[in-house]
Amino acid sequence: MANDHHIRQRDADNPYHSPREANGGVNALFGQSGWQLLAIAALIAAAAWSRLIEHPWNFTPIGAMALFAGAKVRDWRLAFAMPLAAMALSDVVLGFNSISLYVYLSFALIVGLGMLLGRLRSPLWLAVFPFASGTSFYLLTNFGCWVSFGMYPKTLAGL
Repeated sequence: MANDHHIRQRDADNPYHSPREANGGVNALFGQSGWQLLAIAALIAAAAWSRLIEHPWNFTPIGAMALFAGAKVRDWRLAFAMPLAAMALSDVVLGFNSISLYVYLSFALIVGLGMLLGRLRSPLWLAVFPFASGTSFYLLTNFGCWVSFGMYPKTLAGL
């Protein structure tokens, strides 16, 4: 009995042990409980569904999810996985194209902006970062179109 306690204590003190091993199974995926994983899966499904239904122009729930996940989700792997999983899930239906890489990169950048926003706790930044995330999406995806398609000359004016 004392030996078993010693093993558990040693594992708890080990900074390299896996949380999955400590808690066991799916409940420890990204350090989340089963209910939290269900809520995350529901958010991903809802965001993916928002791309498939008719919606107003410039309505981007996945962009909002990316900014929120970066600012509020503690595990950086989960913060990146949430919007990118929603994109991949909806792209299975919508299809992938040559610009998809730039779209995925822009959402990953927005998660990074959200991580920065989570550290800067100021109302000013809370107002600036949504505009910065939308602008970065616009610039990166338009750059991707310019690079990927031959519709525009490869000059500064074409860009």
